[in-house]
This record gives sequence, structure tokens and C-alpha cells, in this order.
Amino acid sequence: MKKILASIAFVFAAFAAADAQSLVRGRIVEQGTGVPEPGAVVMAGKAEGAAIAYASSDTSGVFSLSLPAGDYQLSVSSMGRKDYTAPISVPADGLELGDISLETDAAMLKGATVTDLRALVKLDADKLTYDVSGDADAKANTLLDMLRKVPMVTVDAQDNITVNGSSDFKVYVDGKPDQMLSSNPSKTLKNVPASSIKNIEVITNPGAKYDAEGTGGVLNLITDRSQGGKSALPNGVSGTVSSGIDTRGSLNGGLNFSARYNKFTIGGNFYGGRRRNPNVIQTASRGDDAGNSLSQRLDIDNVAPYLWGNANMSYEPDTLNLITAQFGTDYFGNKNYMDGSVTGYVGDLTDYYYSIDGSNRWRGAGYNAGIDWQRTSSRNKDRYFILSYRYSTDPSINKLRMDYKDFEGNVVALPSSFSKSDERSQEHTVQSDFTTPLKGRHELNFGLKYILRLNHADGKYYLDDVYNEDGSSLYRHYNNIAAAYAEYKAVFGKFVGKAGFRYEYTWQRVAYPGHEEKNFKSEFGSPVPNLSFQYNISPMQNLALTWSLRIRRPGIYVLNPYVERTPVTLQYGNSDVEPANTHKIEFKYNFFNPKFVVSSWANWQFCNDGINQYSFYDADHMLNTTYGNILHQNNFYGGAYVNWNVSNKTRLYANLNGGHVSLSADKLNLSNDGWTGSAYIGYQQTLPWDLRLTSGLYISGRHIELQGYSSHDGFFNLGVSKSFLDDKLTVSISGMTNTGKGRASFKETTKGEGFTQTTDMKLALRAVRFEISWTFGKSGISVKQAKKSVSNDDLEAGSRGGSIGGGAQTGAGQ
Repeated sequence: MKKILASIAFVFAAFAAADAQSLVRGRIVEQGTGVPEPGAVVMAGKAEGAAIAYASSDTSGVFSLSLPAGDYQLSVSSMGRKDYTAPISVPADGLELGDISLETDAAMLKGATVTDLRALVKLDADKLTYDVSGDADAKANTLLDMLRKVPMVTVDAQDNITVNGSSDFKVYVDGKPDQMLSSNPSKTLKNVPASSIKNIEVITNPGAKYDAEGTGGVLNLITDRSQGGKSALPNGVSGTVSSGIDTRGSLNGGLNFSARYNKFTIGGNFYGGRRRNPNVIQTASRGDDAGNSLSQRLDIDNVAPYLWGNANMSYEPDTLNLITAQFGTDYFGNKNYMDGSVTGYVGDLTDYYYSIDGSNRWRGAGYNAGIDWQRTSSRNKDRYFILSYRYSTDPSINKLRMDYKDFEGNVVALPSSFSKSDERSQEHTVQSDFTTPLKGRHELNFGLKYILRLNHADGKYYLDDVYNEDGSSLYRHYNNIAAAYAEYKAVFGKFVGKAGFRYEYTWQRVAYPGHEEKNFKSEFGSPVPNLSFQYNISPMQNLALTWSLRIRRPGIYVLNPYVERTPVTLQYGNSDVEPANTHKIEFKYNFFNPKFVVSSWANWQFCNDGINQYSFYDADHMLNTTYGNILHQNNFYGGAYVNWNVSNKTRLYANLNGGHVSLSADKLNLSNDGWTGSAYIGYQQTLPWDLRLTSGLYISGRHIELQGYSSHDGFFNLGVSKSFLDDKLTVSISGMTNTGKGRASFKETTKGEGFTQTTDMKLALRAVRFEISWTFGKSGISVKQAKKSVSNDDLEAGSRGGSIGGGAQTGAGQ
């Protein structure tokens, strides 16, 4: 380790010795509104010579150039804006240009299709940014629809999301985590209108300032693009109201708004409705080496109500101080009404026939609130200190009732059962961050953080409505986590380097009220280093290499030992599960201009102590499902995103992902490997009368799991939208269908020692959706955000799927 650190220090020192240039900074904004202009190309050179320095503005419109002192000609170009040129004189100590306003190019805008030509994707070593507001489809699509276009993100036919090939990722809103969103991203994002989001950031190498969890990375949903922007925006109110309905009985409605009065700004997003999946049919069968067999059929009518909202407020008492506050809430319900049967031969039970009449109801909520104070240096606006506090909680309740009868309607010798699992996590977090620029184009970040977290779970089990103590449990899990980090970033001409180190220390206490003999304590430290290098071949091309260590901590669902029971299955958590470490090395190549965007990547992920769900038979022929640190993972994954603006009315794009997965668990004598991949190919066209046509085709191979695999799937979607009244009113109609005949079928095979289980879920994927939205008020109003804030992303949420014998069902509510 000492040799590695010494080598890194030598490389940075060598670059620093060669760095004798001045820093030129500025911000590109839209003339009149002051809205930042991302993706603008900035070049500087001698008046009669070629450009010698290039840059591209980020999502806040900010750019920086490194130049020797002297006189230059600065030029700025951005699609849909008139080119800007001006002479500049760069002194030895650098130059601050302030805001550069770009005028709209009316001739280019003619035809109202220039949004197709904007550079929708900005690519960096640590993250990529998709400009949702620049995609005209955002007016008619949901946020989940837009995610299908985002590089390194895959959304399959069941709306399952993966980032960089991993389902282990975290979701943030304006740089702040939402545990409920991270646990149930697809359920939320497919109900949120895309027009409420400005940008989607895919942070694949979060760096030391983020918590060390989430192997896939972070999806950061930006609702406010004005970070560090002007305060001289107009007073007023703006927003969008929307509503929709589909042929399956789902409906939704929502509001997003922003309001400004002098130094005070408030904004919010609120959406609600229900999703319905009627007539879901799930069949399952299981057999073992002893000749036992079991089959099940369930007819499910699924209803999933939801509510999601957040509000942000900012107050600027002066130019150096910014106070921001935020509040968020979300609620999800999932109701499955089940009617089915189980047949088979298990152990000593012959003619094991019974019917099921039951219900499974789950509801979860999330609440969070926080406040940030940002103090900017009067000498350098890029030097600032932030102090933050955040509170969050996410209670959930799961109820399962099962009644058993024979096929003549008579009660069989199986008692009716009712279980109720009440789970809740609460946490208080205090965090401080300090950022300062150093000489040249160098930057130093460091900070401290402390989390107090309580997880508790109360499980109650009843047989024939009589409380059963053996099947019930109380569980408490206390976590105190302290963290410190430092991160150094340097720019040397065309090279960008970043090195960070984070250290987290955890004090853990587990308690079982009523069974104190089982209580225990533990504490441990986790060093988390990361490195990234980027080489800017030109303003339009770059190469990047990153290495990071990520941690997955078990959440309450993974740890909770409460047992969910059916006559033939047991499902429970494991309080002995410990954090898992994953190493990831990634290489990227990016090319982008207003006509083409090509982003390609390849990564290797390695883990020796991964958290994974697994199933096994016990001596009583009961199928047990639980968690453990059992997984050895050795995955190679890669992909490419290609966007081609064929003309100012036509856009083609493809999002391709694939790789080889190798999984094993030596303790269980299990292993599985294979190739997997997916592709989403999209097409956008502006038709006569300014009609917008959008279509897409998704196909995927089978998904590889430790104990089996799930079948390939696919779908086709098509939509048409039209805007009226100066783009304030937008109406759209869209549809989706599976690629096969009849109902969509999703099959899963699970194999363990001595048994094989197959599950097939059929649902009506085909649906037609109608959406309408109305935008009102003034543009250019948005709530400022502190440049950093609390970000807890450290839990492996876990899930419990349906199991044969009448267990809780998942998937139908998607």
C-alpha cells in the first residue's frame, strides 16, 4: 500500500511540476432567463491561429480552461444559440469571466425541433448526465420511460432497473438520498412525469465524498439546475399539472411548481395515483430427489396505490450565505388478492390438495427532512463550507392471511394463518464539508459525518387467530457510523486526476427484547480508497480509467430474523450478515458532438463476501429462504450508447449492455455462470403538424442468478404527442406490448441441493396510456441547492419474493 501511495504521489507531483498555466473560468447561460446552458463548446486560441484550449460547460453551465498568460480569442458555440466570440487577456493569476449570455438562434429554431439536436448527454470520468429537459419526449413520458434512453441504465419489461449491470444502486433527488426510492425505484419513477426532472446523473464512481455503498453507483435526479446560479431571477410562479389513465385501470395525477419572491424560493413535486395489474396468473412447481413434488396456481388481482412528493426551499440573506431546507415523503401500497390451489405429495402427506383464499397487503412510507447552511468565501467563490442535518424514517407493514380448503370447499387440516411484520428504520445525520481550490487547477475536498441509525422489526404470527409466540419475534438493530474523507482533484492540461480516501467506523448493537441472551455487540472499520484518471483527447472526446471499492451493508429486511410461514415454506432474514466489499475497475471512451454521441465502457467487478439470498430444503421438507455472506462474484460487463441526430426531425439511438457473470457459493456448493445482455433501440420523429412520434424496442437475454436464471423478455412501445398554445398544453397517447404472443410470460428457475423449482408469471403487459399536461407561469424560476448535502446510501435493502405454498407475491405490483 505504501508503494502504491508513493507512486500516486509521484505522478501527481510530476504533473504539478509541469503545470504553469492560468485558470480561466466562466458560466454559459441563456440570454434573458439566466438558465444555465450545459454542453456548450468553449475554445480559446490566438487571434489568427488554431485553438489551443477546449472545454465543455457542465450541467450548471460552468466551464474552465487552462492557458498560459497572454491575449486570446474566446469562442463559445451551443446548438440552438448564436455563436459568441470575444477577446480576452489572461493574467498570471487567472481570470474570472462571470456569466456569458448566448442569444437564441431564431433561424435554427424554426420548425421547433432544435431540441433533438442538443447534446443530450454529457460524459465525464466519474459520471454522465442526461439532459431530460432538452428531450422533447419529456413532456409526454414518465421518468421510467426516459431512463430507458440513459446510457449505462437498463429497464426491462417488468420495469426492473439496473445501473452499470447491477441492481445495487442508490437513488438521490437533488443530491440527497431517498431510502424509499432506492428500495422501490421502479414503482416510483414510472409514476413521475419526466417533465418534473431537469437532468439525470449516473454517477458510476461516486468518490470519497459519497458514502461507500452501492456497487452500481448513484442515480441522481436533478429537479433544480441552478446550483450556484444567479439570484437575479424574476419573481413569480411556474409549474406543470398533469394527469393520465391507461386501459388496465391505472391512473395518476400530479403537480410540480416553483415560486420566487426576492431572496426566498420554494419548489415542489407531488404525484399520486394507483397502478393496477388485473388477472395476473402465477404458477409454480417444485420437485426433489426424494420424489416429493408440489405445484401451485395463484390468480392475483394487484392494486398498488402510491404518493410521492418533495419540497425544497432556499433563502439567500446575502451573496455569501445560502440556507436551504427540504422535505420529502412517499407512500406505496401493494395489495394482492389471491385465489389458487396447491397439489402434490410432500413427506408423509399423500393427496396433499388444498385451495388458497388469501390476501397479501404491504404498505411502506418514507419521510425525510433536512437543512443545509452554505458559506462561501468572500475571496474565492469556489471555496465554501457546508453544514448539514438530515432526519429520515421509512416504516413499512406487511400482512399475509391464508385460508385453506379442499376442492369441495371443506376446511382441511391446515390452520388458517395470519402474519404481520412491522419494520422501521430511523436515522439522524450530521455532516460537514469543505471545498477549496488550490494553485492552478487543483481542488481539495474533505469532510466529516456521523449517523445514528435504529432499525427495528416486530413480527406477529397467528394460527386460527390465536397468537403464536414461537412464530413471532422482536428485533432491534442499532448502528452508529462515523466517517471522514479527503479527496484531491487536479487538472494538468488534458489530464484530470482524482484521488480520494474515506474511512468509516461502525459501532453495532443487536438486541432481542425478551430474549436478552441472544444480544450482541460488534465494531469495525472500513477503509475506502478510490482513483480516477481522465484524458481529454479533444473537446469532443475523452478516455477515463477508474478504480473504486464499494460497500454493501445489510438493511433491516436482510437482517430481520422474523419468519414468514406457509405450510411448505419458511422465509426469514439473518442477523449475522456483515457488510460486503466489492472492487470495481472501469474503462470508458466517450465521443460527443451535436450530431453524434458514442459512449462505451467496460468494467470488472470482484467480490468475495457478497450478500445474497439463497434457498435450501430442511429435514422436514420445508423450503427455507434466507440471506448470507456467501457470494463469490467475478463479473465482466460492458456496453455502449449511440445517439445519431439524422436530421433536425429524426433521431436514432441505442442503449446496449452485456457481459459475463460468474457466481459461486463454496459454503453451499453452488455455482452459476453465463452470458447476459440487453438492447434498447429507439426512434424519434417529428411529423407534419409538429406531431412527435416515439418508438422503442427492448430485448434481453436471460438473467443469471446464483441458483438459477430468469427467462429473456422484450417489449415494443409507440407513442404520439402534440403540444398546443405555445407548448403549454401537451397531449399524448402511447402504448406498450410484449414481443411474444398472448400474455407476457416471465419464467424463473431455481436450483438447490436436491431440488428444482420453476415459476411462471403471466400478466397483461399490453396497455394504452393517455396523458395530458399544462405548464403555467414564468420560466427560469428554480430553487437553489447547497453544492453538497447529506447523502446516506449505505443499505442493501433486500426483498422477499413469492414462494410456492402461498407466500407473499412480488412482481405483480410492478
